Amino acid sequence: MVHVSVISTGGTIACTRDADGGLTPTLSAAELVERAGLHGVTARDITALDSSAMTFADIDAVVTAVHEELEDHSGVVVTHGTDSLVDTAFALDLFFEDPVVVTGAMRPADHEEPDGFENLRTAVRSLRSRTHVVFCGEVLPARGLIKGHTEALNPFVSTGDVPENPVHLPPVSLAGMNVPIITCYPGAPASILDGCEDADGLVVEGLGAGNVSAEVGEALAELSMPIVLTTSVPFGKVNFSYGGPGGGNTLGKHGVIPSGWLRAGQARIALAAALRAGVDPAEIIGA
Repeated sequence: MVHVSVISTGGTIACTRDADGGLTPTLSAAELVERAGLHGVTARDITALDSSAMTFADIDAVVTAVHEELEDHSGVVVTHGTDSLVDTAFALDLFFEDPVVVTGAMRPADHEEPDGFENLRTAVRSLRSRTHVVFCGEVLPARGLIKGHTEALNPFVSTGDVPENPVHLPPVSLAGMNVPIITCYPGAPASILDGCEDADGLVVEGLGAGNVSAEVGEALAELSMPIVLTTSVPFGKVNFSYGGPGGGNTLGKHGVIPSGWLRAGQARIALAAALRAGVDPAEIIGA
C-alpha cells in the first residue's frame, strides 16, 4: 500500500506564465510530485483552477477524492490556490479526523525561486491527525485561519487562540446551497440585503466585534433564515456586546449567530455544512 496521496486542484503552485505574462495552472499532480522529488507518492488531479473560482461543487469533489484516497493511503495532501485555501481546509477539517494537509504556493512553478515544491515536501513530511495547512515551514490549524497578506511567502495567520473544531460531521454535499456573504459598511442601507430573501442562510460581514448599521440591523431582525454575523476585523473573536438596532447584543436576541473566531469564508462553510447536515450552526461555530 502506498501511504501518501497528493491531490491537485490547481492554484499558483501549479501555475506557469503564458505568453502574455498571465498565470494559469498547467502542471499536473504527477508533475508537482516529480518536481518536488517525492517518491512512493501517488498523484491525482481533481481540477485546475484559480481558487477564487472554487465553488461548493468543487469543494465537494475535493472531499470525495480525499475520502476515496484515505481508503488506500495513510494520509492525503491537497494542493490548492491561496485565495480560498482556508475555506476548503476548514471544510476538510469539519469532515475528517484523518491526516490531511493543504498546501500551495505564492510563487508560480516557473519562478526562479519557486516556493511550492518545498511546501509540498514539507506537507508530506508533516502529515498528522486532523486537517492542517502547511506553508513556508509552518504547520497551521485550519480553523480560524485567514489569508492576511497578498504577497508574503506565508500569507496565512490565525484570527487568535482558536480552539479545535467542536464538532465533526460526516461528509455532506455543499453543492446547491445558497449562502451569500454580504459586507456591511458604516451607515449601510438595508438595500444591501436585496436579493437575499430566497437564500438558505446568510453570512454578514459586519464591523468591530459584530455590529452593523442600524438600518441593516433592523432588516436582519425581520429575516427568518439562519444568519451568521462575522467581522471585517482580521483578529479577535466576534462577541455580541453592543445594543441598539445594529448592535450584536440586539441581533443575538433575534437569533443571529456570532461567528466566534471564524471570518466570512469559513463562516459560510460552517453555515452551509450545518444546514445540509441538519445541525445547529452554533454547534459547528463553537465558542
